[in-house]
Amino acid sequence: MRLALRCCLLMAALLLPANLAAERIERTFKVSPSVLVDVQSHSGIVSVKAWEHLLVQVVAVRRSRAVEIHLEQSANRVQVHSLLLQTHIPGGERTVDYEIWMPASAALCVHLDAGRVEVAGLQGDVKIETLAAAVSVHSLTGHTDVTTTSGNVIASNCSGRLDIASVSGEIGLLAATSRVLTARTASGDIRYEGELVSGGSYEFSNHQGAIALILPASASFELTARSVQGEVINQFPLAPKPHGRVATPGYAHSLLGTVQNGAAMVRASTFSGKITIQKR
Repeated sequence: MRLALRCCLLMAALLLPANLAAERIERTFKVSPSVLVDVQSHSGIVSVKAWEHLLVQVVAVRRSRAVEIHLEQSANRVQVHSLLLQTHIPGGERTVDYEIWMPASAALCVHLDAGRVEVAGLQGDVKIETLAAAVSVHSLTGHTDVTTTSGNVIASNCSGRLDIASVSGEIGLLAATSRVLTARTASGDIRYEGELVSGGSYEFSNHQGAIALILPASASFELTARSVQGEVINQFPLAPKPHGRVATPGYAHSLLGTVQNGAAMVRASTFSGKITIQKR
């Protein structure tokens, strides 16, 4: 009888996660400068910042015992995982918020279904995959690869390579100084505000939605801009490419030409959206 009662109490504790106060869990790991931090979670905020210590510090806040926090170090990897102990639980009870501090030179991999990912100050490679979670990255200097289904993406003050793709999310690229950049989305808007580095390559594409490129008046680039059903608006004086189509500032379905001496390569394409290339 007592054993059965204990089992019932244990099951009741597991089945009452929504009534629990938030639980805070902290761990710190000694690591090498090249450590990989792997984060996998279902819902919540994942905030990652760089610091000068050869340590990875993780602060996790969970709101349900239906989610187990798995923090482990093996070889040159730190795993930060949220594991569901029950398959059918409300979305709010899946939430775990993570604050992570790691060496600037380390690499980061994040997978999050819903919520928000914030990453700042890293120099190593960063890979982020989300479903509905929004992504914000700031001051990254390594290769940054972001893929979302519907989450919006904002990248600011990044100088490393940027590869950003979304199905329906919007993409904002602010104060960028990257040399290589690709931004692709099926139905979201794309906005780029930044420099064009000499020898750089910049590609923007969507199926529908606006593409706005706001560039310095002194920008030098080769331009290929095409919209099948939309329009292309250009504010820069454009010299036609050899054997290419003559293009002048104004409205057109496609523009191909050179601005100044064509130091960078810019390609923008859309099916039904509008492309705007404007001076800052």
